[in-house]
Amino acid sequence: MNEKPNPGGLPTTRKKYTPAFKAECVRQVAAGARQTDVARAQGVSPALLGRWQRQALERAMPSSDERGEVKRLRAELRRVETERDILKKSRDHLCATASVVSRYASIRACTEPWPVRLLCRLLDVRAAGYYQWRQRPNRPAAAWQAAAQAAFTRHARRY
Repeated sequence: MNEKPNPGGLPTTRKKYTPAFKAECVRQVAAGARQTDVARAQGVSPALLGRWQRQALERAMPSSDERGEVKRLRAELRRVETERDILKKSRDHLCATASVVSRYASIRACTEPWPVRLLCRLLDVRAAGYYQWRQRPNRPAAAWQAAAQAAFTRHARRY
């Protein structure tokens, strides 16, 4: 360090610190040492060490573009996790032989936590068809079974 005193007694050149030295000082403070103790031990002012800490923090912070990208990716991750949860819950209704009515029943069972349109899209049914099915009057299973039994008996118990 080349310092020549001027008539006022102050040095004419500034001290130059290497990036490694600055990083080590900032690391010590981040590790839990007090800023004033590190500054005194290294021979720098606490204000200068504070500036190095702020600069290190600014370099570590993502830019606005990166924050936007992170926000978009988090939203996409939430969407994909939701779809995965829905598909896990209704996997029995996804096989090729599952009827549309059983898929509608699965949608009805899952409407509490998830939106109907999302469920319809994942189970490959039309939302309009689901809403029409929901408005139909339910036929009691016992009546249907009694009618089927009567028809079976009427035809001499043959299919």
